[in-house]
Amino acid sequence: MLSGLPFSPIDHSTPMSLSSSYNPLPYGSDPNGTLYAFNATLAQFDLYNLTSATMSGSSNGTLTPTSAMSNTVDGSAIPGTGFKYAVLANKTVVPPQTVNWTLTIPRGVGATTYVRFDWNGTLGPRTSARYLLYNGTGSSIVGPTPFVKVIKANQTFTVETPLNSTGGIPLPCGTGHECVDVSRFAGYNMTLIFMFNSTSTGGGLNVRVSNVEVASTETNPTNSASHSMELNSSNEVAHKGRLSLSYNATVTFPYDTNKNRTHTWKQMLTTFVMPAAYVLDSITFNGTSIVPALYPFDQGNCNTPPCTNGKFVSINMTATRTRPAVVLVNARSANAITNLIPTVLGVPTTHYVPGDLMTVRMTSSPAVNVSASQQLVLVDPNGMVFPGSASSSNKGGTYLYNVTVPLSAKPGSWLVNGTFIGGYDFGTMSKSFTVEQVQPIPGSFTTNGGVGSGTGLSIRGTLVYKSSSQPAGNVNATIFAVDSGASPGPVTSQGLKSSGLYINNVTLANGVFTVSQSLTMFFAVVNPTTQPVQPFNATVTIEHEWYTSQTHGVSTTFNLTLGDQPFTNPTTAICRADITLGQEGIQLQVRSVTSPSSPPVTLTMSNGISPVTSTRQHSGKFRITITSTNKASGSTTTSPPIESPAYAFTLDSDLIPSRLLASSPTVPTASDGAFSTSISSTSLLGAKNLVLFALGRDADGVTLLGTNAQKIQKTSFFSDSSLIIPSADIPSDVATRQTVTVSLNLKSNSTYLPLTLTVNLYLSGSSGVASSQTVTVPAGSTKPVSFTFQAPGTAGAYLLTFASPDYFSGAPLLTKTLQVSVLSSNLQILIPALIGLVVALVILGYYAMKRGSRVAEEEEEEKPKSTGKPQKPQSGQQNTKSLTRS
Repeated sequence: MLSGLPFSPIDHSTPMSLSSSYNPLPYGSDPNGTLYAFNATLAQFDLYNLTSATMSGSSNGTLTPTSAMSNTVDGSAIPGTGFKYAVLANKTVVPPQTVNWTLTIPRGVGATTYVRFDWNGTLGPRTSARYLLYNGTGSSIVGPTPFVKVIKANQTFTVETPLNSTGGIPLPCGTGHECVDVSRFAGYNMTLIFMFNSTSTGGGLNVRVSNVEVASTETNPTNSASHSMELNSSNEVAHKGRLSLSYNATVTFPYDTNKNRTHTWKQMLTTFVMPAAYVLDSITFNGTSIVPALYPFDQGNCNTPPCTNGKFVSINMTATRTRPAVVLVNARSANAITNLIPTVLGVPTTHYVPGDLMTVRMTSSPAVNVSASQQLVLVDPNGMVFPGSASSSNKGGTYLYNVTVPLSAKPGSWLVNGTFIGGYDFGTMSKSFTVEQVQPIPGSFTTNGGVGSGTGLSIRGTLVYKSSSQPAGNVNATIFAVDSGASPGPVTSQGLKSSGLYINNVTLANGVFTVSQSLTMFFAVVNPTTQPVQPFNATVTIEHEWYTSQTHGVSTTFNLTLGDQPFTNPTTAICRADITLGQEGIQLQVRSVTSPSSPPVTLTMSNGISPVTSTRQHSGKFRITITSTNKASGSTTTSPPIESPAYAFTLDSDLIPSRLLASSPTVPTASDGAFSTSISSTSLLGAKNLVLFALGRDADGVTLLGTNAQKIQKTSFFSDSSLIIPSADIPSDVATRQTVTVSLNLKSNSTYLPLTLTVNLYLSGSSGVASSQTVTVPAGSTKPVSFTFQAPGTAGAYLLTFASPDYFSGAPLLTKTLQVSVLSSNLQILIPALIGLVVALVILGYYAMKRGSRVAEEEEEEKPKSTGKPQKPQSGQQNTKSLTRS
């Protein structure tokens, strides 16, 4: 009859629905409900009491009138609407006791007219109870055959299945009622007789009969013309229904050939039906309140199919007889949504960053078990609605919905709104959350100091919240230094020895990674026992830590069965863990490097109190603890935990790839958002593109935004180069054991930073350092450095190597060849020249002496003879002398 009401009990399920589709709210904040939520039906009936009955039979039984129905005017019981008939055991009821009514059968508002009554009782052996219903006129149209119902002796009965199910609310024909369809007798009278018998040896009987009625009920109810729902100030759903009704107590109908009959029903009931979970507040007829009523005819729940989980209230409208009416119904029900919890990885969370995957746990408890829909949207501080998730079919329970906080999300206070929309139920609930990021005050990052041996960089900055520019206090800030663009390199931490298996070291192959990349971590498992080597079984626990060594429940434990067990191999077992971050948390795949054929294990780190996802850049560590059991002795040992080096997870694509050089201690910002930290590491030398970037996280999980507010990925704030370009001035050749001075020219490629390093000079064939200097090269300058040493005592070619333990892990800066001889090359060139000079002087002296002797002879010849007369020389002689002189 009431097809709009639910036909099965409310059930609750807990499906895990992860929907990303979105449908706009079809009803806004005031959805229209189904027109079946409120409906009304008219019942017309004539009630018969004992004053209109005739009775006969033995005096051995006792018949007692009862009142089974109340007057709707004053609430008083209507006498004679029922009776009890009792016979004691061993009493004879002959002739049978009868209670006889003559019933008028009219045509009613429904498709059927029916006789209805209730009866129940207990019958002993050799007793009986029955009723007869027949047409007393003997009309040939309907025939004289009566309806006869006999209740057998020696049984207890309540109400048997009715002959017909022709009734309806509030005069149903179902369990608890006896009904007979008499529609074909409309216009005629019928006789209803109750008969009770007992023999002298009978076991006695006790029967009750009540509410004998001839009734007709509307088959099709009048549905609501409108039904709306909205939340009231008490967070309840206010239902408003409107119905248009018309009714008439007097009916005229044909009952025989060319005959009509008019009948006025004695009682008229208007019954309003609604879900049982509704609380009825009021009903008005044409503006006149009729509910709350002091004495309603009948009300309660209807749980007889087809009406289940419904309730009704019936109002006696007999006094008005005939009237059209506009009926307004006001009722209340509970908010269909009972819980709404935004989470990250299942952890209830109040603060989010743009790009976060929010998983909302929504619980609904609708009053009516019919399909409805749940919808989820996000609302920003300006009231703009962002699509969420929707479920098109829901009958109550707990559901999970995923919705992504937009990358363009405006920082501030947001709402997540969950709405339940169904024809009978409505619900809405909002939870506030904050979209926030931390960012530096523009220009607040300053860097002072230098790079290299015995120096350090001091970094200062001030952080604020993006939504309000208020100081971001208690933010744990860490500065990382990388060589941007360089291939990743390993960073290692050392563990402590233990009597059982222990982790000797943990190495990160790449300390800086980003979305869609893995962090590769190696750890070495050592068996400390000696010959004979003891076998062990082991389990490993890997915990995630924030960089402050704070664990937060995100961990996983697994059996170390990767092919290396029982770890009796004399070599160290190396394990590799590839770690990825996704919106579902931390995933690990662990395999053995020393037993590569063994299959890996895939693990998901459990949820903790602080989610670690791929949307929040951060720094962290992994702490590894190994617990081993000696298979020979059965003793169990847990090694001291070892922390990995710190890693940096960044959203700055410009920093990938990078080689992690160093990181600062993590420091909290002060109440004004300011912080100061430092990096002291010679590993900062030799970087082609030395970049400093900051990562930070506050107590609510809000992370640090980059220096460029328009680009979330830009997290770096300083870049420079720490490369050295060397050249040298050395002699091409030196003598053995000669004191030699060479000059190394160090040119800095840095723009801002002074570079300090210790440079050692190594001479091949010699042990140790030939000479050492510590030098600071100003930014962009060339610094000459002199080295003095003694040449080897053996002639030959030697290598001069300039290297720094602070630069490229001691790799050579420059290598030159030094030639060592017995004499230096200068002396070797000078000696032949001196020898030639001496020889020339000797020859020259010889010729000078010889020339002097000849001159003397010639002068002697030229002297005059003692005769005193000069002699004329001959012509030939004179020419010879001249030639000789010349």
